[in-house]
Amino acid sequence: MKRLGAGGMGEVLLASDLALDRFVAIKILRPELSTLLETDARFRREARLLARLSHPNVVVVHAFGSASAELHYIVMEYVRGESLDERLRRVGRLEPSLVGHVMAQVGSAVAEAHRSGIVHRDLKPGNVLLTTLAGDACFVKVVDFGVAKAFGLEGGPELAVDGQVSGTPAYMAPEQIEANDIDGRADIYALGIMACELLTGARPFDESGGLARLFAVRLEGTLTLPSRLRPDLGLSAGIDAVIGRALRTNSAERYQTVEHFTHELLRELRAFGAGAATLAERPASASLPAPIELSETIVVGADGTLGPLPGVTSLLEGASRPFPTAVGSGAWAPREAKDARSVRSATVLYVDLSLGALDASVDLEEHLDCLAVVGARLEQVLARHGGEPIGPFTDRALCLFGPEGAAENDAERALDAALSLRAALGALSSDPTFPPSFRLGVRLGIDAGRVVSTQPRGSGVPFVSGAPVFEARGLARAASSGEIVATHAVLRRVRGLYETTSAGAEVPGRRVASKKSTAYLGTNEIHGVRISLVGRDEELSVLRAVLARARMERQPEVLVVTGPAGVGKSRLCMALVEELEEREGETYYFEMGRSTPSGQGVPYEPFLQAIRHRARVVDDDGPEQVRAKLDHYIRRYCAVDPTTLGEAEIELGRRLGELLGVGGGGDAAAERDAVAGDEAQKKVLFDAVAEAYRRLATRTPLLFLLEDFEWATATTKALLGHVIERLAGAPALFVLVSRAEGAAAPELSFLRDASGVVTIPVEPLEHEACEALIRHVLRALIDVPAGLVRQIAALAGGVPLIVEETVHQLVDEGVLVVGEGTWRLSSSRAASVRLPETLEQLLLGRLDRLEPRLSEAVEAAAVAGRRFWPSLLGELLEGRFEPRSLADLVRRGIFAPRRDAMLAGELDYAFTQAALQEVAQRRVPKARRRALHRAAALWLERATGGSPGPHDDLIGHHFREAGELALALPYKRRAAERAMRTHAIEEAVRMLEASREILLEMPSSAMDAPARLGELLSLAGSLAHELVLAGSLARAIEVADDALARAADLGDRADEKARVAIEKGWALQHLSRYADARESFVLAGQWLGEDESLLALRALTGAMGASVHLGDHRASADHLRRVLESHEKGDAAARTQEWERALSSAYRVLGNGYLHTGRYDEGEPTYQRAIERAIAANAPVEAVDAYNGLAALHYFRGRLDLAESTWREALEQTERWDLVQHRSIILSNVGELELARGDARAAIRTLSRAEVLHERLGSLRGLAEAHRALAECHLVTGELDAAKGHAERCIELADRVSSPYMRGTARRTMARVLHASAKGDDALRAEATRFLDESISIFESANMNKLAEETRALAASLSV
Repeated sequence: MKRLGAGGMGEVLLASDLALDRFVAIKILRPELSTLLETDARFRREARLLARLSHPNVVVVHAFGSASAELHYIVMEYVRGESLDERLRRVGRLEPSLVGHVMAQVGSAVAEAHRSGIVHRDLKPGNVLLTTLAGDACFVKVVDFGVAKAFGLEGGPELAVDGQVSGTPAYMAPEQIEANDIDGRADIYALGIMACELLTGARPFDESGGLARLFAVRLEGTLTLPSRLRPDLGLSAGIDAVIGRALRTNSAERYQTVEHFTHELLRELRAFGAGAATLAERPASASLPAPIELSETIVVGADGTLGPLPGVTSLLEGASRPFPTAVGSGAWAPREAKDARSVRSATVLYVDLSLGALDASVDLEEHLDCLAVVGARLEQVLARHGGEPIGPFTDRALCLFGPEGAAENDAERALDAALSLRAALGALSSDPTFPPSFRLGVRLGIDAGRVVSTQPRGSGVPFVSGAPVFEARGLARAASSGEIVATHAVLRRVRGLYETTSAGAEVPGRRVASKKSTAYLGTNEIHGVRISLVGRDEELSVLRAVLARARMERQPEVLVVTGPAGVGKSRLCMALVEELEEREGETYYFEMGRSTPSGQGVPYEPFLQAIRHRARVVDDDGPEQVRAKLDHYIRRYCAVDPTTLGEAEIELGRRLGELLGVGGGGDAAAERDAVAGDEAQKKVLFDAVAEAYRRLATRTPLLFLLEDFEWATATTKALLGHVIERLAGAPALFVLVSRAEGAAAPELSFLRDASGVVTIPVEPLEHEACEALIRHVLRALIDVPAGLVRQIAALAGGVPLIVEETVHQLVDEGVLVVGEGTWRLSSSRAASVRLPETLEQLLLGRLDRLEPRLSEAVEAAAVAGRRFWPSLLGELLEGRFEPRSLADLVRRGIFAPRRDAMLAGELDYAFTQAALQEVAQRRVPKARRRALHRAAALWLERATGGSPGPHDDLIGHHFREAGELALALPYKRRAAERAMRTHAIEEAVRMLEASREILLEMPSSAMDAPARLGELLSLAGSLAHELVLAGSLARAIEVADDALARAADLGDRADEKARVAIEKGWALQHLSRYADARESFVLAGQWLGEDESLLALRALTGAMGASVHLGDHRASADHLRRVLESHEKGDAAARTQEWERALSSAYRVLGNGYLHTGRYDEGEPTYQRAIERAIAANAPVEAVDAYNGLAALHYFRGRLDLAESTWREALEQTERWDLVQHRSIILSNVGELELARGDARAAIRTLSRAEVLHERLGSLRGLAEAHRALAECHLVTGELDAAKGHAERCIELADRVSSPYMRGTARRTMARVLHASAKGDDALRAEATRFLDESISIFESANMNKLAEETRALAASLSV
């Protein structure tokens, strides 16, 4: 996996022990030294000596031995961290307190070795590792006893030979230099040099004259003591004395035991002032670099290639001897090595059937028939999952899944086949056609690795052998009936995809229970070399902490992971998920969804993806299948009693069905009782999603990863905010992954309270971490050239994506040669390595080097879109596409299986990087691109059967890009209708705008003029309506004006034109352009004539509302009253929900007219009728509007108690239905009421809440009203400066809104504030008079005569 280093005797490699799922270090004897018997004996002796040691500061030996005559090894504990030598190079020297802590541990380890009769002989900083253990960031492990010598052991072999010098010259004792007999005092000498180096950063002997001079100085005993090496440190004479004695030339004059030396050293360090550091005292600088997480087993052969670990039968041994081979019948027999053999990587599935014993009572023929049925089921399952059966079937079977088969991940296919096989054979056990005597059980084992396939000469059944075969066979035979056991090697390839449980401490694998209903995390690897997270320990610890807090406090948490593209944001989150999967006894529900750029996604996309995954809904499912799967989803994850669903649970399934686009299943009662109005319907939909996740999180903590959040639409954010708010009391963590430059975080106004949100900015890696990542990615190389690491690091700039893409390029160029498990550097190409300067050049280079067939496939896929299917590529390439091309591109890291959607029976694929798709698409010539778009649209049309669904927008996009506008239009319209049904306003606007553009671009030959204008009017009405809901009022007016101008000469289509004019009127009214709004509503009424339709009632209602604001509504009121009287005479039972809503709005507007003219007795019953009609329609918005009007009437009549109770009722409705805009208006009115009661402080609190909501909504009108009321409140409390500030802000906002009422009342309030502040100041009095005059003028110009008279009276009272 990785070369950790090399010493005088051999090199050390990092490996993974799959049997025990741990990392180990393997020390390999150098091949060129293997013939030296004495070296070989020393090497083997090391393991035996180390095995005798039992000390926490000495590395543990797991195994040792020889794999062949040329390969000798020791398998040791792998220590994560850095060597003491690396620490010194990094920091120069250590603080005295840390020196004491380190030397105490080293001394303890060496003393234990000496007590066992072992001399290390090569003690130096490079052989002391620092790791983290039990909170100690400088825990010591002494390594490399490779030159150790046993002493004082009777009969023990002597490993040193006269004349041979063993050890490292800079730390050798004089007796080692002279190759004399040595004992433990040689180690004390080395410890003295180490202590000096740790304290001062320098060794005590002059090393400037070469090795011969160093040896001479050492033998002479000429040294420089620590205090003279670093006089600036003020080291004591006592420290000099201890180190000086340890370095005496004559060993008899040194300390005679390590314990004595370390005791004296620690005493002097303590006296010096620092002392031996305790755990609590050690400085923060003692922290260590993050460990590098690695995986995959390494098996090293004498020639440097990969081979088997000890105890594993070799797959690559010479063909001259027989070796055991698994044959199809299940027997084991020797085969001569004359047959054709091949070695390949595969996943092995071993099936072991437990059949009842055959006795005289068993009908043999019937038994064989049953067995034939079992065999047929087996063959069917294997064929469906792309497995390759080996040999004939009896009571056991062997099957291979490899890259030569289907393109999906071979480990996943093997596991799916095992699950399917268990289910299929389990069903047979209860088959009534099977006799009771046929007792069937199945046990399955799965492993992965290299296998040897032997094809007998001539013909015959192939034979397969290898460690995975033996391992899978052993797992199956050890399993209980019905169990599937897979090795860790298999499960690592499919992280996050299967539910597993422990198979026991002795079993090198886990039981596989089922496939998860969740998103697939995928694997992050390059040509089989898995890439782990490097350099992100701090960020990962924050993720862990926030998740732990959510779990402990049982509250939802929001965490934002932000950073530029390619820095590893998603990889960081995946590392957390992978870590959670390994935790025993701690489970989570993991959900994942991603947003896509505008124009490529569907409404609420992340939630749709997550719910579809968990419910196992695929694109091939019809409406009934989707409903059935949702029913199962509700029963499994949401129901109190899965056997009997309650009404609330049935309703929950119905609402989720609406979200997934399958409606409620035609339930007439449900349709009749449905709430009315866009806002209320959206609230019901949001509540359903929130309730589903609340029930999910209540059972098991929830982790929801939202990728590409920078592309999340406003509707997606609104739903997310709603879900988080409703999950109070449930443990959940929502991780928002957002691309942003620098530390910028996404806008979080959709959250009610964003103060607790934690943000993790992920920046490019520091230089050292980047180089560590590069070495990690290249660890399959036996030796990683430092120059190559520097080149890649310079290009990458700390961005992991660029590191990975660069390695892909080096493989593509042949600089890196990928073998079976090991890589090598091409000597002929390495010298000519020239890396590009930018990421785009890098990606272009990768695409340029592809074979023509692969390049063509990549370009076709780029045009196909963000996801594609194998059959779609076949369609685009007109039969030139081969499945192996897809597998090759997956292997090269260009494509990856996504598993987001199944269509036409196939799983989808995507580019591994969005940048790759963008670059590839730009390479496609325009003419070919149009042809590819058309072919993609036609394939999707066939695959979906033309039925409405989530692909409508994509099909429309492809047809549009192909120039087939007439074919694109109906798909875009259908996608827009789906968005409108789910109240996804932003998506609906986008799709309707696209439909309008297509219609306007369409050539005249495609549609006749009247039909085109009719379609344009229909589109304009829907688009203007959605734009008004979105607050894009100016655009709504623009769209309406354009459509009406184009249809000016169109004689018919009165309804379509009237609808557009009505939507335009509402937009104008929201802008306070009441005169223009009334004109638009009146025009709509004229087109409709004397029609008493619903549309005509809405036009009349709009005209009346605008007239009330203009103070001239008598004629409109009379007309509206007559129309309402006519409708009241009709059949009330026949009125639809929409009619009831329209009648409620009409009565409310009529009541507003009575209120403005002071006709309270007529207004009160009118408002009551509005409330009745709203309740009949189950229309919360209309009800709140009517309650608000009635409360205002009570207020103006002086019935403050009735006004308050009515407004409180309205507030309850706004809270229940989450009507934020209405809530802000009601709060403003309640504040006015509290002020009228004389409780100015309570009014200020209420109005401040209203101000916050108005600000959040961006409502200028609401803000103006709030500031006016706050000015009045502060005027009452005597806080005149605050009152003036609010009044000035109110005037500014009122002038922007252009409402005569608001402009006049704002100036009237300012006049009152200025008059109160004047106190004899004539200038202020004059200014107050000017504001009153302006107010009167504004009211009179707007025909608001009553308000004008009230203002004159105010002016008169102030002048007294």
